[in-house]
Amino acid sequence: MTAAEFRTSVGHLAQFVHRRGDLGGRGAPAVTALEGLRRQQARQGSEQGAYLAEVALAGHWIREALPGSGEAVLELRITGRADGIDLRGEVPVVEEIKTYRGDLDSLRALRGSHHDAQVAIYAALYARRESLGAVGTRLRYLDADSGAAHDVQRRWSAEEVEAFFQATCAAYAEWLMTAARWRRERDASLADLPFPWGGFRPGQRRLARMVWRALADGRPLLAEAPTGTGKTLAVLFAAMRRLPESGAARVLYLTARGPGRRSAVAGISQLVDAGAQLRTVDLTARDKLCFLPGTPCTGEECPYARGYFDRRRDGLRELLDGSDLAPPPLIDLERTREVAARHRICPAALQSDAARWADVVIGDMNHGYDPFARQRSLFEPEDGGALVLIDEAHNLEDRAREMFSAALLTGELRQLAATLRHSRRPLGRALERLAGQLDGLDQTVVKTDLAPVAAAVERVVADLGDWLGQAPGGGLFASVRRLNGDLLRWLWVWQQWAQDADAFRIIVAGEAGSERRVALRCLAPAATMTREHSRWQGLILFSATLTPMHLLASVLGLPVATHQFSLPSPFAPEHSRVLLVANLDLRQASRLRSTPALASMIVDAVVARPGHHLVFVPAFSFLDGLAGAVEAELERRAMNAEVLRQTPRMDDPARHGFLHALAHPDGRTRIAFAITGGVFGEGIDLPGERLVGVVVAGLPLPPPEVERNAIRDYHGADGFDVAYRTPAMTRLLQAAGRLIRSERDLGTICLVDGRLTQWAYRRLLRSDWLVDEVPAAAVGARVRQFWQGHSSFQFPSTTAQLRNQHAQDQDHLHRRTGDSELSHARETLSGGHERGTPEHVSCGPCIGGKGDQLDPDAESQGALSGADSA
Repeated sequence: MTAAEFRTSVGHLAQFVHRRGDLGGRGAPAVTALEGLRRQQARQGSEQGAYLAEVALAGHWIREALPGSGEAVLELRITGRADGIDLRGEVPVVEEIKTYRGDLDSLRALRGSHHDAQVAIYAALYARRESLGAVGTRLRYLDADSGAAHDVQRRWSAEEVEAFFQATCAAYAEWLMTAARWRRERDASLADLPFPWGGFRPGQRRLARMVWRALADGRPLLAEAPTGTGKTLAVLFAAMRRLPESGAARVLYLTARGPGRRSAVAGISQLVDAGAQLRTVDLTARDKLCFLPGTPCTGEECPYARGYFDRRRDGLRELLDGSDLAPPPLIDLERTREVAARHRICPAALQSDAARWADVVIGDMNHGYDPFARQRSLFEPEDGGALVLIDEAHNLEDRAREMFSAALLTGELRQLAATLRHSRRPLGRALERLAGQLDGLDQTVVKTDLAPVAAAVERVVADLGDWLGQAPGGGLFASVRRLNGDLLRWLWVWQQWAQDADAFRIIVAGEAGSERRVALRCLAPAATMTREHSRWQGLILFSATLTPMHLLASVLGLPVATHQFSLPSPFAPEHSRVLLVANLDLRQASRLRSTPALASMIVDAVVARPGHHLVFVPAFSFLDGLAGAVEAELERRAMNAEVLRQTPRMDDPARHGFLHALAHPDGRTRIAFAITGGVFGEGIDLPGERLVGVVVAGLPLPPPEVERNAIRDYHGADGFDVAYRTPAMTRLLQAAGRLIRSERDLGTICLVDGRLTQWAYRRLLRSDWLVDEVPAAAVGARVRQFWQGHSSFQFPSTTAQLRNQHAQDQDHLHRRTGDSELSHARETLSGGHERGTPEHVSCGPCIGGKGDQLDPDAESQGALSGADSA
C-alpha cells in the first residue's frame, strides 16, 4: 500500500493538536514582529559558550495499516527551527523564545498548552537526531519592555519525550486519515480528468501545455493570452492535472479584481462538473466575514471567539466535507458564515483554517504578497506548499508597490490624539508628539532623519497595543486598530529599507501644521517579491496584456530562466478594425482645444454605426468636458442618443446601472464614457451587439508625480517605459480589449493620440491588429465602410438568441476538426517534440492518461520545445 505523505511545521502540529480555549489577540499584536525579533536576537547573542542559535530540525512519523505490519498508510514529515540549543548543562536544553507584553499568567492560560507542546516536539526531534538519553526544554518568555526573562523548564527522558511526540502525531493522524482518503480520491479524479468541453479552443491547448511544462520543470511562466483564448480554464486545468505529481498540497489562484475571482470560481465549477474532486475556498476579507464588526477578537468580548479551539474541528469537518455532499460545495462567504453560525465559532478563523486543507484557494494578490494579509501557511513548503497562479498579472507591479509602501498622516494622528486626550492622556500626547515630529520634516529629508521618527512609531505601537489589549469594542477601538495597522506597516517598510535601500524613497507632502503626509514608497518591488517566489513550488503569471515581457519579468523579480509565452488572438482579425487617429493633440495642455473635433469624430462614428459605444479617457475632468461636448453635438445634429458617464467613487448600484444599460440592447444608441484603467476598463464582457465600437481617447499616462519620476530614475534606461509608457499602453490595450470577446463580435476601435505613431508606443500595440492611420474627419466614413463590408453578418437579436448563439460558438470552438487534447504531455515535455496520429480520432483523457491521442495540429507542432512560437 502506498503511503499518503503529508508535511507540516512544528508550530502547526503543536497548535492543531494542543491548543484549547479562546481565540486570542485583537488583530494588532501588543508586541511587533520587529520588537520580538530584536529581543530574541539580543538574548541569543548574549549567550556565551556552547549555545547554538536557530537550529533546523526535521523528522517523520509513520502510521501503519496494522501495528507491526510494516505496511504504511500515512507518513508525516515534520520540520521546524528551534530558537536555541543550550549545550552547557548536564543534558542539552532545547529553547523556544516568546516575546510578550502584559500579564504572563494570562498569556500562559491562553496559549501555554501549545507553547509547551511546541518546545517538546523540538526536543523530541533533537533527541532522535542526536540519540540522547535525556533532554531538557526551556520556554523563555521575554518581556518586550524590560527584557526580563521568565523561564518554564522541564527535563525529559528520551522515552518520555518520544512518547509525547508519538501521542501528538497519533492525535494529528486521526484528522489526517480523513485528509489522506480525500487526497487519494482527489488525485484519482485528476489523473485522467478530461477537458470540460471535450476539446480546446484555438491556442488554448498550447497555453495549457506551457503551464504544465512550467509547473513540471519548476520555472516560472509569463503567459500572454488574448481575450477569447479561454486562459482561465486552460491554466486551471493544466495546474490540476499537474497537482498530484507536484508534491504541492494545493493550488492558489490570485487575482486583482472581482471578475477574475468569479472567472476562477466558474472554471473550478466546470472542472468539478467534468469529474474533479476539489475542495475550493474563495477567500473573503475578515471584515466581511465577521459577525460582530468592531468587536475585539477575544473570548471576553466575542462569543464566536470564546472556546473557538474547542469547537473548530467539528465546524471544519462540516465545512470541508459538506455533510457528505459530493462534490463538496464551494467554501465562500455565505457557506462559511452559515457553518460558523451553526457551530458558534469565528467565521474568519474558520475560513483561514479551512484554506489550509483545501485543494484550491482563490484570493486577492495581497494574500500572496502583502506582509499583513499574506496567507503564509498556504505557501510554506513545510506546510505542504502551493502551485501559484496569478491572473491579471499586468496589475501586479503597481499592486506590489502599494503593498510594500506605507504612509503616515498627521491629521489622522491628531484627530485620534484629541479623542484619547481625556480617556488615555499619555497615549494622546504620544500621538501628538509623533505628529509634531512629522511636521518637522521637509522635502529634503534623508533616511537618517527618519530614525527618531521610527523610534517614536515603535513606542506608540507599544502603547497602542496595550490599549487594544484592554479597551472595549466600538468605533474608537476600530479607529485605533486601523491606525495601529498603519503604524505597523510603516515600521515594516522601514525595516525592508535596510535590506534594499535604493528601492525605497521618502516622500514628504503637505504643509507643516496642516495635513502632512510622510510616505515610504517602494520604487522597485523585485527583491521583496523574489524572496516570496523562492518559497513557492510553481508560479504561473498570465493576462491578456503582458508587454514587454522581458521588462515585466525584471520588475517582478522573476529569474532569467522564466518561460515567456504569447498567443495571438483566436478570433479572425477581420472582425475588427483599428483606426489610429493621429491628427488630434490630446496631451493634457491641448485637450481643451481638441475636444470639439474629438466630439464630432465620436458622433460621426455613432452615426455610421448606431448602437452601444464605449469611450475611454484618462481623467474625470476630460471625461466631463468631452461628454458635454458630445451631448451638444448630438443636440446640434438632432440625434437621439443616451450619454452615460462614469463618476468618481461610483458605488455598486451605480456601477450595476451603468453596465445594465449597455448589457441590454433595446435598439437605442448609447455612448458611455469611462476612465481608461478604471473599473470598466477591464474585466467586463459586452458581447454581440451590446458593444459595437470603442474609442480610447488620449494616452492614459500616469501623472508626472515625484514618485513616478523616482521610479523612472531608479530603472535607468528603461525608466520611462517602467514608470510611464508601459502602464499607459497596458491600460489602453485592456480598454480596447472590451470590444472583441467572442467569434460573434464585430466592431471598430479608435485610438486617438498623435503619440501613438511614435515607434516607442506603436511597438506595444498588438501585432495581430489591422491598423489604419486616418484623420479624425475620416473616421465616420471608415466605420461605415467596415460595417458595409460585414453587411451579411447578423447579431442575435434577443437575449435568448444571444445565449443560444454563444452556446453554438462554444461548441464550434471546442470541437474543431483535428483539435485534440493536451495529450502525451509527459513525452513532449521531456523530449521536446510530438508524435503524430491519424486526423480523425476521438477526444480522450488529457496529459498522459491512458488512451491519450495527439493530432498533427498545426498550431501545436513544436509548442513544447523551448519557448512556443506565436
